[in-house]
Amino acid sequence: VPVQITEPAERIRRIRELSAVAQRDPALRLFRPVAGIAGRLPGQLIAPLFVRRLADADFVLSNVPGPVVPLYLCGAKVTGLFAFGPLGAGALNVTAVSYAGRCYLGVATDAAAVPDPDVLLGCLRDGLAEIASLAMARPARPARPATAARPARAARPARPARPSGRRPRDLVP
Repeated sequence: VPVQITEPAERIRRIRELSAVAQRDPALRLFRPVAGIAGRLPGQLIAPLFVRRLADADFVLSNVPGPVVPLYLCGAKVTGLFAFGPLGAGALNVTAVSYAGRCYLGVATDAAAVPDPDVLLGCLRDGLAEIASLAMARPARPARPATAARPARAARPARPARPSGRRPRDLVP
């Protein structure tokens, strides 16, 4: 994180550049299939491996895309989420989880590395306010120019619904 850049818009541009470079890392092509397999293994088996790998990290940031529509649990609307990364993963672990148009942050710190977490949280709040002010100050994007109409697609026959025994968007039957 380029904390030496004091101008917020320039810092965000630099973070975007660094993220783009990291996302082009060839090792990521290997990680995706491994992650797919790991997602099918029991959590008790796989979690210690990831925590051990991240234990030496100073800073771990996770972004977990969540549902874009509200969910229901036993008929009650889920109004928010708690974001938690793996315990023991880094001296500072910040996990962001999105849900239905909102973003929730979870912050975990190692007391030996972060002796005053309230100061850290104050800095995080200030940084988020700085980013929000950039978003609010940005001019609205111009409307996209109209494009030539595409020819209509032939209608596909509707697929029959599969009985699932569960109500839509409900986590528990």
